[in-house]
Amino acid sequence: MVPAVLSRALGVGHRGTKTDVRDARALSEASTRVTLPSVHIPSEQSVHWHAMSTSRQALVRARTLLINRVRGYLRTQLSVPVRCTSKTLPKAVRRALEASEDGLPAHLESVLESIEAVTAQIVDIESEMASVVEQEPVAKLLMTMPGVGPITALRFMAAVDDIGRFHSAQALTSYLGLHAGERSSGVKRRRTGIIKAGSSAVRHALGQAAWSLWRRRPNDPMA
Repeated sequence: MVPAVLSRALGVGHRGTKTDVRDARALSEASTRVTLPSVHIPSEQSVHWHAMSTSRQALVRARTLLINRVRGYLRTQLSVPVRCTSKTLPKAVRRALEASEDGLPAHLESVLESIEAVTAQIVDIESEMASVVEQEPVAKLLMTMPGVGPITALRFMAAVDDIGRFHSAQALTSYLGLHAGERSSGVKRRRTGIIKAGSSAVRHALGQAAWSLWRRRPNDPMA
């Protein structure tokens, strides 16, 4: 397998005709002329870790939509905001609305029950992730870094899979999209922000870990 970004340059789909036979012939002919970079095929373990992390991410997004719905309703009903976390929100909202004049409507109670159900499912997945990383020496090593927990460690391991395929730290940061870009020509050199290639979920997890490190140890040279 070769990177998809090279497919057109290698003649795949040339002149608007694309079949499996023509694709195989084009790649075969190209491979006799140049050395083609191969695509890493993730291991079954990496695929399982990625699926587990993605399922948790989907549940968190669903809960966020439900929480935003509740907070939007509260802004129209209460003059004082309800301060709480995602786990304590249902009880805090019930307590605040039951003490109000209009009470707690049935449609909002359904949303609160959904939040509680999704939160319980997220806790179950996070417990499963924690049990997985307990069996992985690399995960334990990653979690010695302040701000890195089971979720970040598992996300990182699922994305990297085989660390041996990266010849340097710079190659890994580029693969994760954390490498600074460049737009230079002639005598002018211009560096840009990070290239944001690869998995956005891994970058998000690493970014949250970095913020956690900065909050805990603001004067640490590593921060």
